Amino acid sequence: DDVVAANLQAAEADVAGEIFNIGGDGERVELNEAIDLLEELCGKKARREYDDVVEGDVRHTAADCSKARKLLGYDPEVGFEEGLRRQVKWTEEIIQRFDYEV
Repeated sequence: DDVVAANLQAAEADVAGEIFNIGGDGERVELNEAIDLLEELCGKKARREYDDVVEGDVRHTAADCSKARKLLGYDPEVGFEEGLRRQVKWTEEIIQRFDYEV
């Protein structure tokens, strides 16, 4: 929902050619926390495999949305957990609609 809102705001603004970083509200989520939540939402256990850290891997990332806030008035409203919950629900609806097997 936030990404769609940002795109609509950009379409209505005089910002042709500008590039924006669109992301969440700054909350930091570790990968294992995200997987835990997905397991909970889906009712299934994930198969986790861990590899050694590869030189050059980015350990932490975050979206800097300050430019989008300034030029578009962008302000994310959907938190990570709610966004993931909506994504899982949407995916389940698509699977049912098209009778996909998982």
